[in-house]
Amino acid sequence: GGAGARVPGTSPPYPGRGANGTSNLGGGGGGGPASDYPKTGGQGGSGIVVVRYQIGSSVITAKATGGLISQYNNKIIHTFFSPGTFQNPASITDVEYVMVGGGGGGGGAAVNGYGGGGGGAGEYKTASGITLPAAPYAVVIGAGGCGGDTNGGQSAENCQNGYTTSWNSISCGGGGGGGQDSPPYTGLDGRPGSSSGKGSGGGQSGANNAPAGAGTGGPGG
Repeated sequence: GGAGARVPGTSPPYPGRGANGTSNLGGGGGGGPASDYPKTGGQGGSGIVVVRYQIGSSVITAKATGGLISQYNNKIIHTFFSPGTFQNPASITDVEYVMVGGGGGGGGAAVNGYGGGGGGAGEYKTASGITLPAAPYAVVIGAGGCGGDTNGGQSAENCQNGYTTSWNSISCGGGGGGGQDSPPYTGLDGRPGSSSGKGSGGGQSGANNAPAGAGTGGPGG
């Protein structure tokens, strides 16, 4: 999750904007600072899909195409940093996967106001022992959410949430955007994924006006 912003009156130097979440790790963006400009929240980091499966120990040959292919301990790993297709011409057993949704963007801060909340992390899912029938499997990598705008408004709410990562009919929801320094101050809920899961909720604004609070996440990831 992204860090909350500085409060007014802290010692300089003040950062000009919240830090961005790390790309392909689903990190939340930092909250917009309460002092100095441009006061925007940081952008959430994009998600990732990694697929790994067992191969014969004597012959090291990939059984599928797609993504960045590497080898570790007699297993082949397909890593997707951007959208693509995992294609296997024959069925593969004992497959493992790791998936992460995009992180939420940090909340924006108003002029002479309080800092925005940090964005929530993207949903994380992993499993093993999967069998993949021969087929092309589309991979969608969820982008990170944009940072909240400089006047603290929530007009960019849909853009501020992280986006969904999906593969093999499984999806990981993006993290919720951080609360802005304008009503209702509350962090945004995480985006839904599959199996009732969703990304982490964004943090509330530093204004902390009751009943404001953090956004909600969910089970399953």
